[in-house]
Amino acid sequence: MPLILAIDTATGTTGVALIRGGEVLAKKYADGNRRSAEKIFSTIEEVLSTGGVTKDALDGVAVTIGPGAFTGLRVGIAIAKGVATGLALEVAGVSTLKALSLNVSGFQGIIGVAVDARKGQVYSAAYDCETGEELLREGARSPEYFREELLALNRPTLLIGSGVGAYEDKLFVDDKHLITPGDSSLWEIDPACVALIGEEEFLKGNTRAPELLSPQYLRLSEAEEKKKAGTLGVSPKI
Repeated sequence: MPLILAIDTATGTTGVALIRGGEVLAKKYADGNRRSAEKIFSTIEEVLSTGGVTKDALDGVAVTIGPGAFTGLRVGIAIAKGVATGLALEVAGVSTLKALSLNVSGFQGIIGVAVDARKGQVYSAAYDCETGEELLREGARSPEYFREELLALNRPTLLIGSGVGAYEDKLFVDDKHLITPGDSSLWEIDPACVALIGEEEFLKGNTRAPELLSPQYLRLSEAEEKKKAGTLGVSPKI
């Protein structure tokens, strides 16, 4: 079975995990909120040491590719590319929303994932908790529209992610019998879940060369939006 290193920097935390044959050998969250390359590489070394392996024993690297914080995604993907390139390994991109959905097990219904995307939107998707089937495709939606889509599925839904806290008044109106907010402990990505999905992707052959890995933002960054609108670098009128 392949030995996979998993890296996550997509949301509010930074985590690293090591997996082989479905067994998580080690995992660790980086201290603090800064996503410096030095801190992430240090966390990788700690995870490898705890797992009792060296980086030369790795068979692949998995990393969250979005959606999520633009800077965080770029940092994590750059480090994953660097590690994989240096060891001549393939990489697997992991959906942030899919990884979050694995925080829940045993729920009889749908797992809705809503990550605060700012600007009145949530990065969102929905999955069948039992089968993992994607029921609503990943997208950047208004919380009101996401709520309507979930209601249309007409099944008990547990909703998790930072969007739950940011848009509670829009996601939960009179429907708590059908859509239930998940505990805040379920809002952050567990790097072990990234590792589990990454291992599955490697076993399926869904990998790529490091240079082909790119972030999945789901929408333009603010700088790109301004550039597209022709306003980047234009001084405001006084």
